[in-house]
Amino acid sequence: MERMTRQTPAGAYLVNPDDIKTREDGVSGRAVERLAAFERMQETVRAEQADVSRRLEEMKTAGKTKTVQFRELMVKKLNNAFVLDLFDWYGL
Repeated sequence: MERMTRQTPAGAYLVNPDDIKTREDGVSGRAVERLAAFERMQETVRAEQADVSRRLEEMKTAGKTKTVQFRELMVKKLNNAFVLDLFDWYGL
């Protein structure tokens, strides 16, 4: 992934002005599209995590904790949790 930001010695971040376009109704451009993609990804992982948790609870209630599907969902839940923790650690 190509970085779009660079950090100044003072700790601020700069973006190439060509990557942000000012419009009448806000801003657009590559930098804004990348931010939107990160936000969509985070929303998707959070929604998937809620769905996986719900499905796991249903399987527990049905006594299906020894199935391959249950174990696969548990792995997915752990992976999603790790990704969400990374988002949190970096303030995303």
